[in-house]
Amino acid sequence: MEKVKIEEILFIVYLKYSLLSVIQICDKDNDFIFKKHCCEIRRANSGKLVVHSTRTSNNLYTLVKNTKDSCLLEQEDVNWLWHKRLGHFNFEKLVKIISRKVVRDITCISNISNHICPSCQKGKEIRYFKVKDYYTSKSLELVYTNLYGPTRIQIINYHRYFILCIDDFSRNTWV
Repeated sequence: MEKVKIEEILFIVYLKYSLLSVIQICDKDNDFIFKKHCCEIRRANSGKLVVHSTRTSNNLYTLVKNTKDSCLLEQEDVNWLWHKRLGHFNFEKLVKIISRKVVRDITCISNISNHICPSCQKGKEIRYFKVKDYYTSKSLELVYTNLYGPTRIQIINYHRYFILCIDDFSRNTWV
């Protein structure tokens, strides 16, 4: 049997069984062959056997355990983990918060000076908005409206719809 490298795995601490996604395995140029008492994963191009599994009494296909198999767990850096958990908080401020013990149960982290977070970069990108073609010079010259409804809950006087009007010049709003 060939060695298989499975990437992009979700690690769930309290899950009793390890599960594989058939779709993800097939996307890596493999074929699944389900039989009454077993299941095989074969390379799509060569037909070479990759993994053989057996069916249990609970109607689950379990991989045959081989003592040579190994699983390498890559854990995320604690610094980046807390950066993401706290809504992409600035590293310098994160270190300051931890030193002052403002948040409980945060492990000690170090300040990363040369860090680039792709999500933070996208959030700081400049967005250009379309320039208006027409500018108003007095109130009620241009009014934007939006009709909302039906609502699940009846609002004032048992109504289920409302209309929102916004004056372009003064930005006054009426419901």
